[in-house]
Amino acid sequence: MGMIGANWGIVGHLPAWRNLPGVEVAAICTAHEETARAAADAHGIPHAYHDYRRMIDEAPVDIIDVGTRPMLRYDMVMHALAAGKHVINANPFAPDIAGAKAMREAQQAAGVVGMIEAQFQWLPQFRQMKAMIADGALGDLIGVELRCHFPLIRDGDALFPFVTRPGYTTNYNWLGMAGEGASALRNLGGHCLHALLYLFGEVESVSATLGRGLREWRFDDGSRFTPQTVDTAFATLRFRDGGTAQMNIGWSVAGARGFAIEAYGTNGRLRIEAPSAFPDAGNAALFHAPAGPREALGKPEEPVELPATLAQLRGAPIAAPADARVVIPMTLMLDEMVSAVREGRECSPGFAQALQVQAICEAAEASDRQGERINL
Repeated sequence: MGMIGANWGIVGHLPAWRNLPGVEVAAICTAHEETARAAADAHGIPHAYHDYRRMIDEAPVDIIDVGTRPMLRYDMVMHALAAGKHVINANPFAPDIAGAKAMREAQQAAGVVGMIEAQFQWLPQFRQMKAMIADGALGDLIGVELRCHFPLIRDGDALFPFVTRPGYTTNYNWLGMAGEGASALRNLGGHCLHALLYLFGEVESVSATLGRGLREWRFDDGSRFTPQTVDTAFATLRFRDGGTAQMNIGWSVAGARGFAIEAYGTNGRLRIEAPSAFPDAGNAALFHAPAGPREALGKPEEPVELPATLAQLRGAPIAAPADARVVIPMTLMLDEMVSAVREGRECSPGFAQALQVQAICEAAEASDRQGERINL
């Protein structure tokens, strides 16, 4: 396989690809020849490119892992699909719904596998929650509350969201730029929406209020940036199969409490809590509280013991650095993609689900502009 991008891909994707038997990371592409060569040399990757078209057309690869910003990724994904390559695309999926539809249609026409990088559903905690829902732990779904908060960083005059930082200004200020397909809703919210679709099925309608509370990003190196995208999103979702979800997203939250999802139904309640931002295999815990008699009200819910197999690849532990436990769900997710390639089927989460998430995000934005609930 070949990788486009050497930032997050090196941290989260490269170790996961190398956990998979029969998979070789054969090429890497960055925007500049010197950075591509340096990344290839540092990580033992045979081929280095600074033109993604050449890598797609020339490198001995079957899968392209596209990991740059949404506005740049569209052309890369379309070129890879036209060349008959299988593609994993990062989240957010596309700059707009037209691009999302075009990528999904091109993937179907090419008859290749298209995966979206949305690893929550491959976390052991989410897989166990899904299994418990199927076994009736919730009963009929009534409601869901989801929170995903990234912290606001304050250091003297410096004031900026956790999604960027000094030294990242060149690479990550695009998160605050209009037209890049990014925002707290699309980035953090996109991952959360994938989890909701995985657990509870399709969304029927959405209403939302979006905001930009941090008017200027100020860094301790003296630089300043005026963001143009929303950093706060409140959305209410109705599921086609019943039940309602409230989603609260923010990447400029003082004293942020990370991620939590809590679902309740006629039989009980399930909750996943990850107090340090994004959930991963090391920081998240699953809890269960069955519906009970009046005298049990207020009793703490019980932690759920996770089967060891949910964090294993074909019965063996997954190699992952202690400070990068995201490699565990990433390995399982990429193994799903490779299995789909070998078996000639769609994968999960795939481009079809990514298109649904894109539609929900744009409906939420329309709801905020128009002040009304939007049907999907």
